[in-house]
Amino acid sequence: MASLRTEREIMDRLKLIILWGLFIWPVMAGNYNFTILPSGSYFETIILDPSASQVNASLLAYQFKGRIDRKMHTSINLGITRMLLRWELEKNRGFELGFEYGIHSQFSVEDAGANFLGGLQNSDYRITGVAHYKNKVHTYRMTLFHQSSHLGDDYIIRNDITRPTSNVLNYEQLDFLLSTTKNNFRYYYGLGFNISPNTIRKRLSLQLGYFFNKGLKINKNMGYFYGIDVKTFEQNDFRPGLKIGLGFEIGRNNHNPLRILMEYYKGHLPYSTLEYKQLQSFGIGLYLNSIL
Repeated sequence: MASLRTEREIMDRLKLIILWGLFIWPVMAGNYNFTILPSGSYFETIILDPSASQVNASLLAYQFKGRIDRKMHTSINLGITRMLLRWELEKNRGFELGFEYGIHSQFSVEDAGANFLGGLQNSDYRITGVAHYKNKVHTYRMTLFHQSSHLGDDYIIRNDITRPTSNVLNYEQLDFLLSTTKNNFRYYYGLGFNISPNTIRKRLSLQLGYFFNKGLKINKNMGYFYGIDVKTFEQNDFRPGLKIGLGFEIGRNNHNPLRILMEYYKGHLPYSTLEYKQLQSFGIGLYLNSIL
């Protein structure tokens, strides 16, 4: 009991130190331009991250244990990103605070003979506080999020689930990530730590990725892109979840371009209560950043 109280006190002090540093550092930095509710963000959305706060819909085929699932699956994410405060210290250097909110849902569609039946499998809810520091080509990102995951009514009824399921996907996490963009290339890497005091989920997670995009010679507002995102969780014995994408984008000069993506994923099902399942999925999706 004493050790639990000590752990809570340490986490409370850590949060206080971080929040104090976030607010006091820009003031001590010297001259800056201060903006309330700025548009856009220093940090570009990682579109290949299944948990990213964005708007997208994908039509996917699932393969479990080498066999194609007869059901068609759709992944629908509804997210929003909003910066609240920004300190511009000088050209290409600044600091901002904001939040993100996302709902990540998976549906299955099966042929019932006379018609097709759709069913909600799972929904994840994530609210995130974000802090970004941009220094030329580098952007440092710190996030603190709460996530909860819930099986859908359709899945519960069709599988005759009558007992409570694991709440291993209900937790809070602190993430640190560095993203570097040079010309058309971007790479990033970071780590996360589950800070929930009484969690049944293991603590550590890692992420890295690479992204390339380039405009067309005939029209710079359109272009193509490809990339890879890898996430590993201690919860899953660090077996990687790998997502690869190749696509075309329209409106690339805006901070919310429309992207058409051919996508492939291999690993644990991201990131629902059914996370323990391993699969391969492939299909096509439409993506928007949804950064205000």
